[in-house]
Amino acid sequence: MYRFFLKRVLDFLFALSCLALLSPLIVTLSILIFIFHGHPILFVQRRVGCGEVIFNMYKFRSMTNERDNEGNLLSTNLRVTKLGNFLRKTSLDELPELFNILKGEMSFVGPRPLLVSYLPYYEENERKRHLVRPGLTGLAQVKGRNKMTWRERFRYDIQYVENISFLLDLKIILSTVINVLTKKNVADAGEVKTDKFGDYLLYNGYRYRSFDKEREYERYLREHGLNMSDYEIREISYSLLIPYEDELKKMFTLNTYAFHYPDKEVDVGFIDENFKKLYSYLEENNTYFIAAFDEDKIVGYVWLYQRPFMTHKRMIINSFFVVEEYRSHGIGKALLEAACQKSIEVNCMEIATHYATVNQRAGKFYLNNGFFETRVEVVKKL
Repeated sequence: MYRFFLKRVLDFLFALSCLALLSPLIVTLSILIFIFHGHPILFVQRRVGCGEVIFNMYKFRSMTNERDNEGNLLSTNLRVTKLGNFLRKTSLDELPELFNILKGEMSFVGPRPLLVSYLPYYEENERKRHLVRPGLTGLAQVKGRNKMTWRERFRYDIQYVENISFLLDLKIILSTVINVLTKKNVADAGEVKTDKFGDYLLYNGYRYRSFDKEREYERYLREHGLNMSDYEIREISYSLLIPYEDELKKMFTLNTYAFHYPDKEVDVGFIDENFKKLYSYLEENNTYFIAAFDEDKIVGYVWLYQRPFMTHKRMIINSFFVVEEYRSHGIGKALLEAACQKSIEVNCMEIATHYATVNQRAGKFYLNNGFFETRVEVVKKL
């Protein structure tokens, strides 16, 4: 009765009451964050919820977007402000999660929601943590937070799922309040044990997971039907490109150095120049930029240009990229279809591109979508 009905009712009523009571504090913090951190006020990140449904989790921003002279984001510890440290230590940065609770995506008590990219790496027993709504706080948090290893945290998560009760939730909430007031279980830098997920380091500089782990991730998403359909494909003109400069430069960097030159140091000047070229080329009639949007965020793109080829015009894919956590959801295919449609609109008879021979996935992707291989490229008749 409590687990399947009363817990949700109490979550909703308590979240509504907290939002009403804390609204002056929330407004004040929002103003301070806007002054010291700038826009946006909220940090939004996709997390995994009950039933492994993906949702957007909200937190107050605790860092600025400060960059060095070369345009790179400063390290995390340099971007966290005094206000940000205060928000983190007092857990006030978690207040916007009350809206997640109100929407039914989270609960006050439950396993903490983790990143989507962790999904393929859980052992079967550890997936039990997704049988309930994730929590603002949880048993693992009151037992040790980031002083524990991942496996220790998961054991507490599963223990909670198997023993949910009103008294246990009440005990966890009271322990959380005490921990926050006394700053208990907040690890110093040398004590942190959960900075990496299990034995897997998902990122290493600008490298991606190994090929077999990438396939495992995609296979898992397909098997569990974790599809993203709330995206939009649209063409961007040069006049609309500037607001997306930072995220496009990051994608250019990943596309260049992760896939093609993984052993080379990132040349920020080269990335800047690449963006300037795109901006200037889009003013001409023979260059096109088509992007995939998740709300107002670009999550993939295809950069095209046309040129004469023998007796006809040909469209060339200059650059093609989809953000890692959005792969295997049909976005790449949708972008490619949009590129082919654009090519037909401007009377091109072919669309072609090159890809790195080490990128086996790219070759298979193009061949599965109607391209054929020549000696130096893949081509599709339109």
